[in-house]
Amino acid sequence: GPHAHAREAVRLLAPVDRPPALRDFFAFEDHMVNALRNLGREVPQAWYEAPSHYVTRSASVFGPDETGQWPAYTEKLDYELEFAIVIGRRGRDIPPERAWDHIAGLTIFNDLSCRDVQRREMGTAVGPAKTKGFDRGCATGPYLVTVDEIPRPFQAGMRAFVNDELWSQGSAGSIHWSIEQLVAHASAGETLLPGDLLGSGTVGTGAGIEIDRWIKPGDVIRLEIDGLGALETRVERAGDA
Repeated sequence: GPHAHAREAVRLLAPVDRPPALRDFFAFEDHMVNALRNLGREVPQAWYEAPSHYVTRSASVFGPDETGQWPAYTEKLDYELEFAIVIGRRGRDIPPERAWDHIAGLTIFNDLSCRDVQRREMGTAVGPAKTKGFDRGCATGPYLVTVDEIPRPFQAGMRAFVNDELWSQGSAGSIHWSIEQLVAHASAGETLLPGDLLGSGTVGTGAGIEIDRWIKPGDVIRLEIDGLGALETRVERAGDA
């Protein structure tokens, strides 16, 4: 039609450019086990008692046609293979059985993370702070897939490629805390607003820290989630992009 454009002819922005809030969960048990094992730790019992998340800068969100930043202060940047829940209808104290009434859809999420900084920060029992949430640190896209296109339960295959080589694969179906539980927990005592993002956390083996493989400046990370498309991000040092 007259309003159709070739993909190469347009620049895609983030599905939600400035989310009112960005909460990122740690909802996959396998990721927690693998990542903490590499830090010489076990998953704390508290993780099994309620969903865990942190809140980060919404201004760090960027889209599929922008370059991710490799901050000057890190030597160990990592990717994270996640999806994000996009809130479509405001609500507070949402029960799990009503969660999908408040969801607009899902998108792919790559939460770039400075692992050397994280080790230091998390040793202080607060954070993450400079580990995540830097400018062009939270890649989202390539588009928002609306709820009518999302099979439930969401059990999509998830894959991460670095320079076209498969590094990570898993399934959204392996999530420990369900999408419904994440929405209920995030909304307890807090009003969720349209456009808020709730990250799922990394699927098992979905980050370099789990498999001891490390990206380098100039690399291209492609995250694929069945039904959500593919999100490709090149990372460049702060002065190079």
